[in-house]
Amino acid sequence: MQDFLVIFFVFTIFSWNLSNGNAQTTFNLMKYGAKGDGKTDDTQVSGKIVAPNSIGAWGTCGDTWLSFSGIAGLTLDGTGSIDGQGSVLWGQQQCRPTALHFHDCNNMWMKGLSFINSPRAHIVINSCAGVSISNIKITAPDESPNTDGIDISRSTNVRILDSVIGTGDDCVAINGGSSNITVTNIACGPGHGISIGSLGDSGTDDSVEEVNVQYCNFTSTMNGARIKTVPGGTGYARKITYDHITFDGTSNPIIIDQHYCNGKVCAEKGKAVAVSDITFSNMKGTYSKEEAITLICDSSTGCNNVRMEQINLTPSTAGEKGNVTCSNVKGERISVTPPVPCLSAGCAAMQSCSVLTHSVLASLFEACDFLVIFFIFTIFSWNLCAGNAQTTFNVMKYGAKGDGKTDDTQVSGKIVAPNSIGAWGTCGDMWLSFNGIAGLTLDGTGSIDGRGSVLWGQKQCRPTAVHVNNCNNMRIKGLSFINSPRAHIVILGSAGVSVSGIKITAPDESPNTDGIDISRSTNVQILDSVIGTGDDCVAINGGSSNITVTNIACGPGHGISIGSLGDSGSDDSVEEVNVQYCNFTSTMNGARIKTVPGGTGYARKITYDHITFVATSNPIIIDQHYCNGQGKAVAVSDITFSNMRGTYSNDEAITLICDSSTGCNNVRMEQINLTPSKAGKKGTAVKCSNVKGERISVTPPVPCLSATKE
Repeated sequence: MQDFLVIFFVFTIFSWNLSNGNAQTTFNLMKYGAKGDGKTDDTQVSGKIVAPNSIGAWGTCGDTWLSFSGIAGLTLDGTGSIDGQGSVLWGQQQCRPTALHFHDCNNMWMKGLSFINSPRAHIVINSCAGVSISNIKITAPDESPNTDGIDISRSTNVRILDSVIGTGDDCVAINGGSSNITVTNIACGPGHGISIGSLGDSGTDDSVEEVNVQYCNFTSTMNGARIKTVPGGTGYARKITYDHITFDGTSNPIIIDQHYCNGKVCAEKGKAVAVSDITFSNMKGTYSKEEAITLICDSSTGCNNVRMEQINLTPSTAGEKGNVTCSNVKGERISVTPPVPCLSAGCAAMQSCSVLTHSVLASLFEACDFLVIFFIFTIFSWNLCAGNAQTTFNVMKYGAKGDGKTDDTQVSGKIVAPNSIGAWGTCGDMWLSFNGIAGLTLDGTGSIDGRGSVLWGQKQCRPTAVHVNNCNNMRIKGLSFINSPRAHIVILGSAGVSVSGIKITAPDESPNTDGIDISRSTNVQILDSVIGTGDDCVAINGGSSNITVTNIACGPGHGISIGSLGDSGSDDSVEEVNVQYCNFTSTMNGARIKTVPGGTGYARKITYDHITFVATSNPIIIDQHYCNGQGKAVAVSDITFSNMRGTYSNDEAITLICDSSTGCNNVRMEQINLTPSKAGKKGTAVKCSNVKGERISVTPPVPCLSATKE
């Protein structure tokens, strides 16, 4: 046989073609030690899988070398490598197989492996859902043709994390039929960047949406953040964000190209894949060629709602000038260097953004302590001070233009609630309420002060500070929220929400002052914020899916929680939640999932990853007995706690208390190291019941989970 090391799979008898030049090309892994008993860990790759080292040894090779199809729950991890020895095939036209191909493999996990010199793409993910790839390394020289790192097609809910990829083509390519893709903390280079497309090739109908590429570095790459579509195709590329990106000597850092023809001259065909709702933000670094930013869009279709914000690109060589090419693009720019003239200048780029005169402000503050928030395209009213007869305001009367050009979304002062119980009058459930506004934006450096201390002792008058209902494609950025009477921000029934760079502050004894409550919402991102309250920093409630919480400093508070779910016998569901790169300081809880007995539904596909605890009372919790009770339970499954470290201040570091009938299934804990905040402190450390899953390198150990080798 050729040089290879068998990969084992739990519950699977699987075979693959390793060397078509060898008569024995199919292997039954059970003959090589795989147990398939659901107990023995046999998913490790700890040596090398090596391809044939000559053209003749490949024989009549196909499109793939290692292929996996129709395997649910597939896991590949270890410290081994897969070497495609591609240099012997890079000059060939016909025999250029993909190294590793996955088709219809849902809930797949890959971690820790190295991939070297594939003949073509290194990893292809096709028609898969629920994929996590982390801590891998892919290496091929920059002149190796078509050696994409990871190709994603017709797949959804895919996460690529914490990896190093250097190839002769795209580090990551996201192709047609893909949605809800997250790419985080990738070091890319050499290569062609992280790309959407190409889409629409040969007149196809292709769609890509809900892609978030964040905290990535591009070093000496040909491209960086790129969207490419071929003329004549149909479909769309939309709701795509590149955020917190660093470039070092990248030839072309930012590209949208609706005329992509792979080096050939494009013929105008009268139609194009639609490109819209694109954000490039928080980018910095250097470019090595003349063009820093290229936005070339189709004359008939164009690119719409392209937003560029906080971008600073400079040439690698001092004294060189950088060009911007830009056509048929609609959108806005805020603090972009070099400037992009075809985008409208947003507020931060203007000399003055205030549309309120001093006299108007003075009269408003006399009527009630608040500052009006303006909205583009919106005539909107809200109740600011219930104790005042004038409780509804038309913002158009105070200077909002609503013309689609004037920036009137800024909050640059204070919105202040009444300072006494009597001034609130007959208050309702919410203070500032926004309902049914598509594209709502709230940003600025201002603050919203709920003066909640006057109401925290009340039972009836405890409104939420900011309540958002049915507001799709909404953005909140830069604001501060202080001392709400109840929850600070509630997001209800909304899709496509981004909350970033905010600060929420309330004392740890303030009751029910959740930072951000999310219910019945999808595709929500909470990013780069500081939240300290008397309750959950972030609470993710029933009916919510595809929620990403990244880089949150939480404390004081009750942690970042799923639930509670199933209260009063309700049917609640939460899925596809990723909480990552968060810090918990002096919080009551950390990563928590809580369900109430008697409810139905599920909490599944939830990951807490790269979490740090400092004196957290109870760092990790699953509690299916929250609030006590009996009967049926919300199902909890496919839960991952990984890459966690820090200290706990109570006796219990890890609590996994699950229902005796329903239980918690497929709970995975990996690379966790928790120690008492006081040296020598002893306690129970772990409580665990009715849980099925596995642990890899967990301190303190969790005895109810099966131990797996690292």
